[in-house]
Amino acid sequence: PRSPSKSSPRKGSPRKGSPRKK
Repeated sequence: PRSPSKSSPRKGSPRKGSPRKK
């Protein structure tokens, strides 16, 4: 359905989803 990296950055890749998370 929806993208795992877009919906949850930590689920797929932290830098792929949101670099500001780190």
